[in-house]
Amino acid sequence: MAFILPEGHFGLHKMDKKAGVVHRFGIDIGTNNKLSYIKKNSGIFMAVVKLLKIAHGRSGDKGNGSNVGIITRHPDIYPFLKEKLTPEVVKEHMKHVCKGKVERFELPNLGALNFLLHESLGGGGTVSLKLDAQGKTHASQVLRMDIEVPDELLSLVKD
Repeated sequence: MAFILPEGHFGLHKMDKKAGVVHRFGIDIGTNNKLSYIKKNSGIFMAVVKLLKIAHGRSGDKGNGSNVGIITRHPDIYPFLKEKLTPEVVKEHMKHVCKGKVERFELPNLGALNFLLHESLGGGGTVSLKLDAQGKTHASQVLRMDIEVPDELLSLVKD
């Protein structure tokens, strides 16, 4: 069944009555990127995208922990990201790597969040047997997280 998505998109939908959500799947005609939308109980459709769509990042080692900086691609996205990207969300996404706690530090003037992933490097750069003993790939892993984003925020960033 066809449905209306934002201009330049098309797709199908299915309804999950038990969960109370409608899933819409489509393709951005301009970029051929696959899209997924979820209609929440509030009636608002949220696009499901990789965090990379609205942010970029850097990471590196801090002893036996890694330091992951996530920077928004537009200043108006920062309040949304601050609400959604909690230490608990990052910990759950990185649980295969991070054996300790996750701390978050806010940098509103930069539109950024900095996460320290404790016990994530197998002892640290000089003693670890991990392939990525300096945590250089940790930002990339966080940026591959799926996140629900309102269309008005997606429209602020370019492909």
